[in-house]
Amino acid sequence: MMNKVMFIYLACVKIYEKKKKNSGCDSPSPRGFVCSQTLPILYEKYEDQIDNFLYNLLGQFQNHYSKLDVSVLSKLSKGNPRSKKND
Repeated sequence: MMNKVMFIYLACVKIYEKKKKNSGCDSPSPRGFVCSQTLPILYEKYEDQIDNFLYNLLGQFQNHYSKLDVSVLSKLSKGNPRSKKND
């Protein structure tokens, strides 16, 4: 349900921007204002779903980083700790 609402919201913003662009109006895009007004309302309505999604996403990032750390980052040399002499 949340994906459908967000898709409709983003589609409406895009349509509005294209109409404004085609009309020759040079005013800045209202995307920031529209987001600042509607995203808090959407978050309140779908707070649990958004939080679960973000926690899952964070867990996936941590999992991918730990795999990257074991396979690549831990094998990189730490560099030479000796300081170079300035001539």
